[in-house]
Amino acid sequence: MKNYFIFFIFLFIFIPTNSQNETNNWYFGFKGALKIDNKTATSLTNSTMVTSKGSASISNRFGELQFYTNSENIYSKNHTPIKNGIRVLGDRNVAQNSIIVPFLNDVKRYYLFTASSSLYFSEINMSNNGGLGEVVSKDNLLIPSGVKGITGVHHKDGKSIWILVSSSSELGNKNTSFYAYLIKPDGTIEPPIITKDIFYERKGDGVLKISPNGKKLAAVNLNNDTSNHLTLFDFDNNTGLVSNRRGMITTVKFFQVVRFYGLEFSNDSNFLYTTVIEEELFGGDINSNPESYIYQYDLNNGNLLNQLTVFKDDDVFEPSTLQLSRNGKIYRAMQKKGERNFNKIGQIKKPTNLENPNFTIDVDLSGNKSNLGLPNFVQSYFRTRILEESACAKNPLTFNIDTYTNIESASWNFGDGETSTEIMPTHTFLNEGLYTVKATIVINGANVEIEKEIEVFPLPKLINNEKIIQCNNGTTDNRFNLNNIKEKINTDTSNLTFYYYETLDNAKNDVSRIPNPENYQNKSNPQTLFTRVINLNSCYDFAEFSIELTSVNLGAVTEMYSCGTYNPVNSKTEGTFNLGEKRIEIYKNFSLNSTNTITFYETENDAQTKRNIIADTFISHAKTIWVRVDSELGCGGIESFNLIVNSEPIINLQENYSICYNPSLKPAITISADVTNNRFEWKNSLGAILSTNKEYTLTSTGAFSLTVYKIENGIECSNLKKFNVTNPDKPIFSSIKVNTEDETNNIIEVEVFGNSTYEFSLDNINFFSNATSHTFINVIPGLKTIYVRDINNCESPIQTKVSVLGIQGFFTPNNDGKNDYWNIKGLDARFYKSINIKIFDRLGRVVGTITDFNTLGWDGTFGGKMQISNSYWFNVQIIDIDDNVIKKTGNFSLIRK
Repeated sequence: MKNYFIFFIFLFIFIPTNSQNETNNWYFGFKGALKIDNKTATSLTNSTMVTSKGSASISNRFGELQFYTNSENIYSKNHTPIKNGIRVLGDRNVAQNSIIVPFLNDVKRYYLFTASSSLYFSEINMSNNGGLGEVVSKDNLLIPSGVKGITGVHHKDGKSIWILVSSSSELGNKNTSFYAYLIKPDGTIEPPIITKDIFYERKGDGVLKISPNGKKLAAVNLNNDTSNHLTLFDFDNNTGLVSNRRGMITTVKFFQVVRFYGLEFSNDSNFLYTTVIEEELFGGDINSNPESYIYQYDLNNGNLLNQLTVFKDDDVFEPSTLQLSRNGKIYRAMQKKGERNFNKIGQIKKPTNLENPNFTIDVDLSGNKSNLGLPNFVQSYFRTRILEESACAKNPLTFNIDTYTNIESASWNFGDGETSTEIMPTHTFLNEGLYTVKATIVINGANVEIEKEIEVFPLPKLINNEKIIQCNNGTTDNRFNLNNIKEKINTDTSNLTFYYYETLDNAKNDVSRIPNPENYQNKSNPQTLFTRVINLNSCYDFAEFSIELTSVNLGAVTEMYSCGTYNPVNSKTEGTFNLGEKRIEIYKNFSLNSTNTITFYETENDAQTKRNIIADTFISHAKTIWVRVDSELGCGGIESFNLIVNSEPIINLQENYSICYNPSLKPAITISADVTNNRFEWKNSLGAILSTNKEYTLTSTGAFSLTVYKIENGIECSNLKKFNVTNPDKPIFSSIKVNTEDETNNIIEVEVFGNSTYEFSLDNINFFSNATSHTFINVIPGLKTIYVRDINNCESPIQTKVSVLGIQGFFTPNNDGKNDYWNIKGLDARFYKSINIKIFDRLGRVVGTITDFNTLGWDGTFGGKMQISNSYWFNVQIIDIDDNVIKKTGNFSLIRK
């Protein structure tokens, strides 16, 4: 073979086959193998292949294994190397090292594409070597270097197949290009369609996948470059071009290495999954706390920030290959981090479920292992599927099949004994339950068998020929609330949706819905209408019902009265009406019995359509409302009556009053209730009635209330007003200064804050001044009390104590009870923290000390002996409550008589 751009010409006889099962047999990992059908995966134990990562396998259209490979050796269905199948140029340590493409026009011939850093293809003919196969053309070079990843999908024509690889083989260009090779039905390999200059750099190992519908391309990099972890492209399966590069949002954090590896699309191409491991990075080395995940991307969500959902593994697994299967599940190779003996793989059972794809690890490999890889297939094989998920009993359902090429014919079995040969049949299941629907379709001249379990839900259970009987209001504008039929048609309407129609055809075709069913004007009397009722499973059924007007005169209903309360929100006086009592009155006045239902409404239209029923406790201003009486047979009459709200009794009182602290010293305050009221109750805070007169004299402070009563329209209404009585604020001392520096004139300066002018006194007898301050002079030393009173004698008087320090000039310790001790006058522990007084005789000896505020002073003795009359000296140190230090020295005389 001189080059690979040749046209393979051969003759063949086409034999129709039973099914297209090229992906039925999976061979991978350490002797791992599965047989997968439309429902399950069954473990096989006949593999002789070992590979750490990538592999490929292929079955014929009958689902019979043809061969499998780790890209280095090719194994036959007898699990021995096929002829000339040893040492193929591939690399078992590459994630995607191979993919197999069957010839459409010759079911015995295949291409095997293998990748290490280069891309090669070989041709296998299964007619040779007794049906065990032979490599008839081997290791044909396509790309010399830089190859990373290989995937495949059908061309838009549904016959040819694209093989796509990424490569950075061009010297001096670090950006990655995509090479798309088109394999024609006769085996011709077209020259590559190359997409370059899209500014994307692919690094390290990792997976490349095209979506089953051939419209998307995803690629991952197994390296630490956060900018290219996961990238999504558009792929054109008509031209082979790649475009629209965009990075996918991930959960990369600081000081963390995130490694992506496996990739797979759901079979509807709307979801993308990838396997991920996150490890903390310390000092440049991947160190600790690894966690593994499956990331799910909703590709229909245009907001990249919201399209990612993360599912964390319970254990820690290496990022590994994902592979879609013919049963719609995605399988995941499993290898625990740091271990190589894990003999199960996982499965994503519902890949198209956004909230719960249901990932489990329960596919047993019978002691064998997947390592990091699963076989690589042409992705569009997995697209073929029945789209419908469920049906409704007795509701027609049209079945659709999505596949990669035109459907030439179809044969359906609906699982209920019914069949069809239409490509898109419409079928009606008569009963609810689970049905296995099978279809055999012919595509590209071959039969393909597919099946789907369809759940058939029940229809809503409805009662026909019910009625809405309405009161005729005597005009041409009568209204019905069609929603009142709901409870008659189905007693539990909580999960049902109702639409209404004037004809059955409109209901069946869901056209011309009645737009305002809660306010419908009848066209005739009586009139037949139809409803389409839909349950939570979107199953629907129809019911016929009628509306009818009756003429009933209930008779006059007497007005109703209530006491009023002013509402500042709407500036109206409102009353509370007990409509339950009115209902009892109507039962009695019109001789009704318990089979009649009485309801109240604010408008006549509401009464007719039975909307917005008024509760029995109704707060309203004066207005007209409507009462409706219904019997078991329908409307018994609608009448209006008036709600009358009495005016609120008047109270003209303030919220606060102030009286003098001693009311006997000043004239008392008398307050009065409004004369339009009939009764009065003055109460204290305990609710005790203090007076029932119109007037009340305030003589004490506290919380009080006035309740007034007024009779109007035959009912007595009341109003209540609470008020407080307080004394005026008494003054407070704002400044007191004591000056004892001048021993001949002690001074006290006093200033108060208040709302009046004040008198000041030191003996509570003689008061001075008419202001807010006063100065006392020539104050005798000692502990003094300052008295302050309001000049008007209304505010409560105040007083406080001050200390005026004074030094005795002499003392006479003769035990006559007068002047027997020497001390500093005015000392008080409330004003000072400490005192230290030392007394010296003329020789400088300390003959006495005073350190206690409670002592009487020095008694004129030293060492138990009376000291002689003479002059003595003192040294005083006092610390006040503000930590000011007061020091004094001087002398005094001891005189003995």
